[in-house]
Amino acid sequence: MDTGFASTAERDAALAALNALTARIEYEPRTVVELANALYAEADEALIRGAALVQRGAAQRILGQHGEALASLQAALYELADTDDLDWQGEAHLQLVALYGLGQSFELAEHHQALAQAAFKRSGNPHGILRARVFSAISLGIADRDEEALALLSDTCSEYARLTEPDPVGHAMCLANLAAALTYLGRPEQAQQCLDEALPLALSAKSLRAEAMICTRAANLAKQRSDVGTARALATRANDIATRVGFVQLIALATQVLAEIAEADGDMKLAVSLTDNALQAAVSAGDRSCAIGVLREAALRAERMGDVVRALADWKAHFDERLKFLDERYRSSVHFQQTEHTIALARKHGAELESEVRHQTEAMEATLAKLRAEADRRRQAEAELRQLADYDPLTACASWHRFPSIVNEVVNTSPQGAAILLVDLRGLKAINDEWGHLVGDQLVREAAARLRSSVAPDAVVRLGGDEFVVVLAGTLRALTAGEIAARVVERISAPFSINGEMLQISTSIGVARYPDHGCDAESLLQSADLALSAAKLDHRRQVVFYDAIYGQRLKRSNQMRRLLRTALARREFTLCYQPQIRLSDRVLIGFEALIGWQSPELGAVSPAEFIPLAETGGEILSLGRWVFESAFAQAKVWTTQTGRPLRMSVNLSMRQFRDPLLGKQIREALDASGLAPDQVELEVTESCAMEDPEQTLETLGALRDLGVRVALDDFGTGYSNIAQLVRMPISSLKLDRSLINGVGRESRRNTIVLTVIRVAHTLNIETVAEGIEDEATLDAVKALGATHGQGYHFGQALAPDDPTLLRWIAQA
Repeated sequence: MDTGFASTAERDAALAALNALTARIEYEPRTVVELANALYAEADEALIRGAALVQRGAAQRILGQHGEALASLQAALYELADTDDLDWQGEAHLQLVALYGLGQSFELAEHHQALAQAAFKRSGNPHGILRARVFSAISLGIADRDEEALALLSDTCSEYARLTEPDPVGHAMCLANLAAALTYLGRPEQAQQCLDEALPLALSAKSLRAEAMICTRAANLAKQRSDVGTARALATRANDIATRVGFVQLIALATQVLAEIAEADGDMKLAVSLTDNALQAAVSAGDRSCAIGVLREAALRAERMGDVVRALADWKAHFDERLKFLDERYRSSVHFQQTEHTIALARKHGAELESEVRHQTEAMEATLAKLRAEADRRRQAEAELRQLADYDPLTACASWHRFPSIVNEVVNTSPQGAAILLVDLRGLKAINDEWGHLVGDQLVREAAARLRSSVAPDAVVRLGGDEFVVVLAGTLRALTAGEIAARVVERISAPFSINGEMLQISTSIGVARYPDHGCDAESLLQSADLALSAAKLDHRRQVVFYDAIYGQRLKRSNQMRRLLRTALARREFTLCYQPQIRLSDRVLIGFEALIGWQSPELGAVSPAEFIPLAETGGEILSLGRWVFESAFAQAKVWTTQTGRPLRMSVNLSMRQFRDPLLGKQIREALDASGLAPDQVELEVTESCAMEDPEQTLETLGALRDLGVRVALDDFGTGYSNIAQLVRMPISSLKLDRSLINGVGRESRRNTIVLTVIRVAHTLNIETVAEGIEDEATLDAVKALGATHGQGYHFGQALAPDDPTLLRWIAQA
């Protein structure tokens, strides 16, 4: 897929840059917006575009640009929907929790908080889970559910303290919010203890946002205990940090504390000016809870100053802000409070306020009419948002976040025979690459329609991309889960007519039954996913039911992944060497280096098991570098002992072959060992070479320029494209044992092998017959013209100090 970057290294650099932006958001939010825009514009890959939008939305939220932040985060979720990166999805939902909490849209905040928790839980990210809990607690506090917020924050602070990988910023912010809750509930001593614990954490992490927040909370406490000097110093410190970096919300909070201190000092003019600044900052930040509090204090201050007109205006603004975000059932109470305040002020100041009250009443009625229209518009918008959240806009299937509730409903109402089918559409990437994503989307839409026609329409959930889940209720007694899965396979396999073209895809299905394979949505999905993985590997079966052995394999794979990270440092890998023979005179010409892993925990592990895991985990690059260094050094030793330039063959994995630093690693290993480049032969599998022919030619040309030899390995197992041999600058062609097996006994096989060997010889390419296990096979491949061979007939792979291998060296 074209990611928009010239190389994998540039793509990895883009992801690293996006992760680095997290630390800069609170220091340089405006710069983060600019950098995220640049990364978004450069990339075509959904993950990078989505991550850039998340970082942009987070920075916009801190800057108080809440409309822009909401648009960025909603666009990010759309981009990330087709990726499997749960951490970025969770971060997007988390930022939406903060936005909706500030706007007092509590239902939406709780909705996204649940999605964030689910995403971080599935990805195994404890820091993300704890941050989601803090955001949820803040929303509870804004909703006046203070005791619930206090309990949640207290538990979360304890969880932060128990983290094996500490998160000082997250811990400090959690303690600061806990202090705010304790202060509101009248427990200043406990609040101060939290702040005393939080400040060192913020300073150690150099988090300006956390430091400013803690200083603001501490200033409030100092003001409450009449320690005006400390309160002023802390509030000024918080305001300076917030102003310097651009924390609009914290500017509002710190300025309001300074306004209250100014009033206590008798400087009412300064207090009013600071209150106006605090209100402007709160509105700019979109922090409506803060704005309501500032307006209330402003109204009370105006009353104390005797400025009744300003007091009425401030009270009206205060109540108007409250009315905007309250349900209908609470508004009559707020109207009553507003009327009480107006009447009390009128009684106190007499007839001069009658005209003002009348004017305010008329204005309030007009405002209420506008508010009702706005409330209707908001309800309509929320209904549309809920529709978008609950249903996939492309296919009209249920969205993935509804999957747990659908499963729970099924198992609660008809558990007997309930099951889920995890359906993967295969071949969709090729169609996207050839015909474009618009055609691919149309095909997905029609495939979803076929799925929904095969079962109850509400039972189909789109997980994202090319994966769907079908939830089968136990009441479907007419057909078993296997029969329904077979029907799905048949319908999806039928050709699709898209824009006049007949397109075809296939499908693989993993099946998990309740309660045998899982008792809830998460465990059922995990079991079905394991079964689906088995179906993808077994080309003979398109439908696979979960088996406990898949779980054991997953457990072993996870254990191997963990142990692989330290296996090289613990020197658990070994190299064995299999002789390669010139068939004309049976003379040793070199060895193939084969890696093995002897794990103290797992015992001997086959390369077929650990190499794919090392590929996906990234350890393959450091492991490959070690193989180069060890094998080249050993070849140099044997060359010195024998006086002959013995060849050393080393296998390259897919990721090594695509690594832009491959040539540099080989040069460094050659320089360190002193081995001549033409004594090195790098083996590339046929399937690896044929995946991207143009990139392959470029890489092979660079290796040829280094002076090393290149062999095309396992020929006969993949594309077997003889025409490509003409273009490839290779030295050797290794005929796979599956092609050699039967040579001499099967005339058809003899003809195929003979043709390949003749083509290779015409191109001046050596041929190596693999898997020679007896004299008859040796005679047959030699008669067909193969120049070299290896196999158990000559010797198996042996350690460098094995007596048999030493005899080969002595006779060389």
